[in-house]
Amino acid sequence: MPEEKSVLREVDAEAIRLARTLLRTARAGALSVIDAQSGAPPSAASASPLISMAARSS
Repeated sequence: MPEEKSVLREVDAEAIRLARTLLRTARAGALSVIDAQSGAPPSAASASPLISMAARSS
């Protein structure tokens, strides 16, 4: 089986600068999760109450 390439980038000064710039200049953001077993998004019924509250307030 071929070796899987890492999708993670080495954390160096340039990566930190890029992350800070992206966070400072972003006008909006979103978080997402997937179910580890199915790979699908969780249903609204099983979502965290905090996430559900955030979704209703937007």
